[in-house]
Amino acid sequence: MTLRTPILGGVSIASVLALAAAFSCYGVPEDETTAGDGSGAAEPDGAGDDDGDDGDRGTVTDDSGPGKTDSGYGDGGILRDSGSDSSDMSDRSYDAALADTGGKDVGTKDTGSLPCQNVNCQANAHCNPATNACECDPGFTAQGAACVPIDPGDPQTRTKDQMCDQWIEGHRTTASFVWQAGATECDPGTLEQAALDDALKRINVFRWLVGLSAVTYDIGLNAMNQKCAIMEYKMGYLSHQPDPSVPCYTQEGAQGAGSSNLALGTGSPAESINLFIWDGGVPSLGHRRWIFNPPFGPTGIGHAGNATCLYAFGMSGGGSAKWVAWPNPGYTPIDAASATWSWSASGGVGSATAKVTRTGDGADMPVTVEALAYGYGPDTIAIQRTNWQPQAGQVYRVELSGTSQGTVTYDVKPVTCP
Repeated sequence: MTLRTPILGGVSIASVLALAAAFSCYGVPEDETTAGDGSGAAEPDGAGDDDGDDGDRGTVTDDSGPGKTDSGYGDGGILRDSGSDSSDMSDRSYDAALADTGGKDVGTKDTGSLPCQNVNCQANAHCNPATNACECDPGFTAQGAACVPIDPGDPQTRTKDQMCDQWIEGHRTTASFVWQAGATECDPGTLEQAALDDALKRINVFRWLVGLSAVTYDIGLNAMNQKCAIMEYKMGYLSHQPDPSVPCYTQEGAQGAGSSNLALGTGSPAESINLFIWDGGVPSLGHRRWIFNPPFGPTGIGHAGNATCLYAFGMSGGGSAKWVAWPNPGYTPIDAASATWSWSASGGVGSATAKVTRTGDGADMPVTVEALAYGYGPDTIAIQRTNWQPQAGQVYRVELSGTSQGTVTYDVKPVTCP
């Protein structure tokens, strides 16, 4: 693997890698290999500048699966994709701390000495160490005794303010620290609850944008991927099939690496989510596709140092959609519209063709359509723009023909959120 050295604010970052199951950031893959074999390589183009714009981005390889940001994509890293083997591991036996108690409340409050030590929360809820009480996960809301997913509704019916409010809130971070190292070198350490919440909120705001329901995490999968993260961090490079001789190797960590989007060179798991969605330089758009897989969930989030592992193969989230478009129909952030456009359908993409028209003046906006590699979530096409960039305030009408859903037409309305 040959790597250039990205620079961030005058600081050299020798390895900004990201293994992601459905996402890629800016960069040119050095060698595209078979999905999931862990041998793909990419050269990083840059690192995040943390200023909230759409500045430097790292690269991702196309073979598997970052601090505080605002509503921009300005966080760089190198990604690797989690692979095309989408066998569902969500039925594994884990001792989940977020067990459904079946009680009348979201959970019970503990008065013991250690925060959350004896707190049991229902499904889609977690204990907040600051209050020592249960609260609904990001993307969920209390409904009687339960926490239920917030209905995303139809993206095409939202107002600009509604969309921007959610976009900004989804990028607001609350973690005072992200990861605390353990007592020994290979101790996975502790990921702050607020950092978990920030990452989950980031995932769910992207899913909300495209009209998909929220997902949650599984405590057991979090623990597995924390072991994955410490291993990838200590290795200093990304692999879905780490050799048992690598630093901090564990069987459980390796299992996480083989079923996750991976990122290296990011400051928090929330930043890594932006990389996964952007997916620049990754021909399969695999990282994005896993996160936009309608039934995605539960996930597992691990982060250590500058490495993130995001479990990608959960298939019991309960979401459904006939098709998913990126950028989303209706009002969408200009940053989202600047990434590679894509469209996926649960029934397959057929032999889709695409036409994009700028409605203000009727101009034909040239695009090409590429059917993407099979095996990364739902079947997907990339709609590649030919020498033009979306502009805020314009409306772009997308008309797809020959799809499994027949003819599909929707308007993309990029805007600048305050």
